[in-house]
Amino acid sequence: MKKLIIYILAVFSAGVSYALPLEQLSSVAGMTNNKINAIHRDSDGFMWFATVAGLCRYDGYDHDLYFIHRSPDGMPEGENDIDNITEAADGRLWLRSHTMYYVYNPLTECIEHNADSLFHAYGGQGYVRMVKADKNKALWIYAESPSGIYYVEPERNRARKISTLGYRELERDEVTDFAGTPHGMAVVTRRGSIYLVSPSACEVTERINDICVENSAIPDMVYTMMYDRDGLLWVYNTERLWVLDLPRRRWLNHRLPQEGRGMIVKSVAQDNDGRVWLGRDHHGLELVSKHSDRIDFHEMLDSANLSESSSVTTVCDDGSGTLWLGTYKRGVFYHNDTMHKFSLAKGSDVNCLVPRSDGKVWVGSDSRSVGVFDPSDASVTYFQSVGSSAAVTSMLPARDGTLYVGTFSRGLQRMRGRDTERIVTHTPVDSVYTWALANGPDGDIWIGSLESGLFRYNPSRGLVAEYNTLNGLPSDCILALATAPDSTLYVATAYGVGMIRNGAARAEILEGFDPGTMIDITVDSRGLVWVASHRGIKVYDPHFRRIHDIEVKGRKGASYVIGLQEDKEGGIWAAEGGRLIHIQVKYDSDSGLITTTDRSYDSRDGLQDSDFNQRSLALLPSGEMLVGGLYGINYFDPAKIRLNNRAPRVMFTSLRVDGSQVTPGQKSRGRVVTDRAINRSRKIDLSHDFRDITVNFATDNYVLPEKTVYSYKLDGFNDDWQSTEPGVNHVTYTNLSPGRYTLLVKARNNDGFESEDTAALEIVVHEPFYWTVWARLAYMVMVLGAIYGVYVIIRQRERRRFNEKRRADALKKEEEVNQMKLRFITNISHDLRTPLTLIMSPLDTMIKEGGDERHMKRLALMRKNADQLLAMVNQLLDFRKSEMSGLTLKASDGELVAFLENVCSSFNGLSISGGIKLRFTSDIPALYMRYDEQKIYKVMTNLIGNALKFTPSGGSVTIGIRLKDEGNVIISVSDTGPGVSDEDKRHIFERFYQSKEAASDPATTGYGIGLSLVHDYVELHGGHVEVSDNTPTGAVFEITLPVVECEKPPVTLPEPAPASAQASAAIAQMLDEPRRTRPAEPVAKPQARPTALVVDDNADMLEFLKDGLGRDFHVVTVGSGSEALRLLGSLKPSIIITDLMMPGVDGVELTRRIKADKELGNIPVIVLSAKSGEDAKVEMLTLGVEDYITKPFNIELLILRMKRLVALTSGTRGSRLIDPEPESIPITPLDEKMVEKAVKYVVSNMKRSELSVEELSSHLGMSRVHLYKKLKTTTGKTPIEFIRLIRLKRAAQLLRESQLNVSEVAYQVGFNSPRNFSKYFRDEFGMLPSAYQETKEQATIRPL
Repeated sequence: MKKLIIYILAVFSAGVSYALPLEQLSSVAGMTNNKINAIHRDSDGFMWFATVAGLCRYDGYDHDLYFIHRSPDGMPEGENDIDNITEAADGRLWLRSHTMYYVYNPLTECIEHNADSLFHAYGGQGYVRMVKADKNKALWIYAESPSGIYYVEPERNRARKISTLGYRELERDEVTDFAGTPHGMAVVTRRGSIYLVSPSACEVTERINDICVENSAIPDMVYTMMYDRDGLLWVYNTERLWVLDLPRRRWLNHRLPQEGRGMIVKSVAQDNDGRVWLGRDHHGLELVSKHSDRIDFHEMLDSANLSESSSVTTVCDDGSGTLWLGTYKRGVFYHNDTMHKFSLAKGSDVNCLVPRSDGKVWVGSDSRSVGVFDPSDASVTYFQSVGSSAAVTSMLPARDGTLYVGTFSRGLQRMRGRDTERIVTHTPVDSVYTWALANGPDGDIWIGSLESGLFRYNPSRGLVAEYNTLNGLPSDCILALATAPDSTLYVATAYGVGMIRNGAARAEILEGFDPGTMIDITVDSRGLVWVASHRGIKVYDPHFRRIHDIEVKGRKGASYVIGLQEDKEGGIWAAEGGRLIHIQVKYDSDSGLITTTDRSYDSRDGLQDSDFNQRSLALLPSGEMLVGGLYGINYFDPAKIRLNNRAPRVMFTSLRVDGSQVTPGQKSRGRVVTDRAINRSRKIDLSHDFRDITVNFATDNYVLPEKTVYSYKLDGFNDDWQSTEPGVNHVTYTNLSPGRYTLLVKARNNDGFESEDTAALEIVVHEPFYWTVWARLAYMVMVLGAIYGVYVIIRQRERRRFNEKRRADALKKEEEVNQMKLRFITNISHDLRTPLTLIMSPLDTMIKEGGDERHMKRLALMRKNADQLLAMVNQLLDFRKSEMSGLTLKASDGELVAFLENVCSSFNGLSISGGIKLRFTSDIPALYMRYDEQKIYKVMTNLIGNALKFTPSGGSVTIGIRLKDEGNVIISVSDTGPGVSDEDKRHIFERFYQSKEAASDPATTGYGIGLSLVHDYVELHGGHVEVSDNTPTGAVFEITLPVVECEKPPVTLPEPAPASAQASAAIAQMLDEPRRTRPAEPVAKPQARPTALVVDDNADMLEFLKDGLGRDFHVVTVGSGSEALRLLGSLKPSIIITDLMMPGVDGVELTRRIKADKELGNIPVIVLSAKSGEDAKVEMLTLGVEDYITKPFNIELLILRMKRLVALTSGTRGSRLIDPEPESIPITPLDEKMVEKAVKYVVSNMKRSELSVEELSSHLGMSRVHLYKKLKTTTGKTPIEFIRLIRLKRAAQLLRESQLNVSEVAYQVGFNSPRNFSKYFRDEFGMLPSAYQETKEQATIRPL
């Protein structure tokens, strides 16, 4: 937007010059074209510009473009020349392009090609050729084919044809324009005939004398009319202008200036103040002045952008005080009387201004010395000072007409007339930088300097008195002076404000002013002292000795005020940068209360576009005010400033959702946001998943819209009003929750006047489709339907309910029985293992001792059945384990063929004793794959055992293995028994299933557990098991397993068959072979037997172990862990045998205490337990036990292990154990090097509480078991005890030598809990860490 000032000379009866400032809009600012045909302001407040290239809507900020013809991509194409805009009562704009009319719909914001059809819908006939609206926005339409004039009633949108009865010639003429008058609608035709039409009667009421007859006008012309508020009808065409006094029915053409009538008139308009304006072709803009005997036209003066040679094509008054001008090539200009409030007399940089008695003003320049400003013609005349020009900083007129001039570099000067002389006092005044001057008492002059303080100069005697900080001033840098009516001098300095009462010899400091630069100071008519500084404005009230802070609407932070001046009305004008702030003051003299309101102005209001100079304000006796700056002098009369007091009306202009412009009817995220223009709809609908919404708004105030401030709040989201920055006309919200909101917006115009009404926009954020009212209703219907369906189903099932209940009860009872059976068998399984031990171990001993053949066969039969009982117990435990904790595959690499052959061979004895032929066949020599050896072993023993059980004597059982093409291996177990019925095949792998045939034979009855485990174990490998019929009789069980090949075939060594298999083979041999006499064993030389402590809560087991071990050990038995601990206080056995599950102190706690004791820790411990789980074994081995044997066990194997452990530990006891030390240890043997390496690693990682045995073994390059054995042999400590010992010894060293407390030491050596640290420290060293730290007994602890 380009600013310019255009002066027109309007000579009225009073002969006053009139200046008209204009603002310009052009295609540079966004318009379609600079050739303007028509201007219109609609009822919403938008400005419309019809151009030769389309239609433009302007809201003060943006230009929205509309085209009659546009391409599919929205670009204009074809003819878009629009030359007339008419608004109807419904807001539609009727647009004329040549002879065709189009309609802009404000609801859809689109130009529709339906003007004729819309006219027909109103009831009219023919084609629309002319449209005009009266003051009520009722349409007057002239149509052709057939021709006629129509009046469209705004309430009912009904077109009524005007009756031309008595004026038939009108039907044969062409209407060119309408003009609304109090006497009816005036109609003018191409022949120059003027008619009056009554809208109520819809008939022509009068024909006025034709223009052609009365004025010798040329017929067949296009005439245009405008009726003004003085009753004059202005008629014009491209040739001439006529004026008709309509009330008197007489032409006033004789009053028009003849030279003005011949110039082409393009537009006539009357503004809000009643002034008539003429837009001329190539003659610019003219203002009409009416007199009783004449009408004058006043042309515009030449201007750079809009001159008397410019073509003004249209003039429009918008009804709000703004006059709009459309031009042929220069775009749009507009004027409002409140826009430019200040005038500028251009000149050089002005520092100070002082009024003269003759109405003129002394001007102090920064570069041109002293001059005189004449307000009558805004001219400045400068005088040259003595010597070179000097920067004038201050001026003071004396009563005798002398002007004292303070300069920056040439001291104090005196000017009389045009003569200037430099004052010489032979004091510091001659060389100081003079900055401020003020009148003093008795004709003296106060002189303020920038560096040397304050001086009091007597011109008549040439005497100088000096004031500085020694005299009480806050600073020697004087920036401003002000004299009060009581002769008190107020001094503004660089460090506060001082005061000198009536010429006193000493100054006083005014307390309460913040230290800082005080730029200007003045005393107003109320006696208040106003002080301007870089921190704003303060007021000192000498009556109440009180200081007030004045808040002004300035920049963010404190205002940097550089000048102050009171006007004639008592208001204070403050210069702040390039702004002027008018402060209106209300002072209560009784209470001293000061209240202020302020309004600011800047370059957009006519001030020069630069910062003002300090202390450059002045008040003239006429009331005008001056302010100097870089570009000259701004002058104005505060009393004549016209404010824009029209309350702005807010209108919504556009909407953006998720960054995209939304037009009426457009969808966003599948939902139509608004079906009408946002300003008409005042409601928008948003989907729940929108990201952000931006609402743009404007006002119908086109006077400096960039200074308009908007206040807004969103009801339903926040309760407080928020304000935009000046010129910001939009607000954005993001991620609003579903609900209803109302955006409220109001505005404050450029002069601070606020909207009377608040604009409201309803924003509805819809629930997601799955939570809408209809969706909820649908859910309710669905729920009710489901309830009804359930009800129907329940009713249908009522008839079957009894039978189903019986069946369910039976199944439940069966399941309860199965569970009870399983729990019972499982509970006694653990208890059976100990009696089995007491049965099987003596049997093994008796079989080993031998006897007659009959006796041995009985013993073998007993051993065989004991093995079967043990297998059943183990099977039950496996099944219960799978029920409780699920199955886990523990696959390892192995050779499957040899493994299966070994399993098969373990049943040779049973097959021989039963007279059954047992065969193993394989199509492949070897198969290396990954499988769980323990589970495949149990699968095969179950299948082979079942086959042998159901195969009669003389039959055969065949175990086979072969490969399939799909990468699977098939293991088959076939027999020649009775086979499996088809009914049993469907359920045989179900738990607890028993066939009816098997149930009738007690010898073959099982529990339905074995085959269930077979099925689960095979599926755990990713395979499956099937049963089919054998030929000619029997059954075939086939197991299909996926072959998971090994990366490297392992080297497999032949392993002995399990103990139970060995026993079975031995039994079978005993049954078939004659008894052999065992050779006598050599008698060993009697030795001292080692002592074995046996701990078990079962008396029979104690008796059995005492008897079985008594030949090789001196056996001491106790029945509980607590008794064992008491006994170990006096007894040091060679080995300890303990049960795991005991009341009170169990095997776990007993082992932990033994291994924690330094005296007992190297005694080997063997655990005998019925718990066969891996977790129990790992736990006990981690605690440091030497062996873990499950019940039942072989007594001979136990004795061998006991002897080996006693032999190992007895050697260790005789040798010296290595005591691990964190520091240097003499390195001799290989084991000591390993211990040293372990000690160093533990010491370096001691602070890490997560240091584990696995990490240590990995660092030393050995397995955990190997590390355990090595440390146990060389140090007598398990790995856990070894790590703990190193930590404890380092802790002892820290307790002795550092200042750390117990808790800090605990964390330093890697303990997570100081409590656990204290426990282990006491166990190791016999005292608590705190006691050790106090006594520092170092006798029992060797230093690290």
